Amino acid sequence: GFEILALLVVGALPHTVADEIVTVTVSFVASLQVAMFRTLERWPYNTAMTTGNLRSVAQASYLAVLDHDADSAEQAAKLGAIVAAFLVGAVVGGLATFNLGDRAAWIPAAVLVGALGLFIVDERTHPSPQTD
Repeated sequence: GFEILALLVVGALPHTVADEIVTVTVSFVASLQVAMFRTLERWPYNTAMTTGNLRSVAQASYLAVLDHDADSAEQAAKLGAIVAAFLVGAVVGGLATFNLGDRAAWIPAAVLVGALGLFIVDERTHPSPQTD
């Protein structure tokens, strides 16, 4: 929720606000993403940069092909989808920034609203076991 609010505020700031304020705010939002989302199923990945993810895809692909490892093939496919999403996000983000300026921050906020909605639905349909 805080990430959504921060991005909505960044998108609404007037152009007179110092770039450093926007940069620090967006960096903080990115740090929250890195801290909260660290694994895809059982594999580690990074939500803020793709270099480690590319390495993991290459390594898993190598093991899938040479060792015929089904788990590595699954890892390569799923992390490969994340790398592809980074590419799509970079293109969309660049185009949105060019066309919308600061308001482009509202696009990831909208994506996070959708993700939050999916999380809430999942928690209601598949509640986590209670621990004492």
